[in-house]
Amino acid sequence: MENLVKVTEKYEKLLEDLRDGEKIIDDVSLNIQAIVSKTINEANATESVDERISTLVSGLQSILNFSNQKKSTFLRDKFVLEAKVSVLNEALDNSLLIVEDSKDTGVE
Repeated sequence: MENLVKVTEKYEKLLEDLRDGEKIIDDVSLNIQAIVSKTINEANATESVDERISTLVSGLQSILNFSNQKKSTFLRDKFVLEAKVSVLNEALDNSLLIVEDSKDTGVE
């Protein structure tokens, strides 16, 4: 049962870390800054207005793609961790009930 508790605590810690907004914002911010900087440098490297517009639109699309991918990954990871924690907590509860029942009946 101690193993079950340790594994549950590990997944709860991972879930807590996943929900840490500061880490998420830092990661998203740094990635968007990199995409914007790269896009602006590419746009400034050409004389053609059409190419600049195309490059800037492509950069905006990259930001949207990154944002959507980050959101999907976050929601998937959160769901999986919540499911694992739920299953482990249920298993712990059942283990505790079995231990209590065995004490009540004198079986150990």
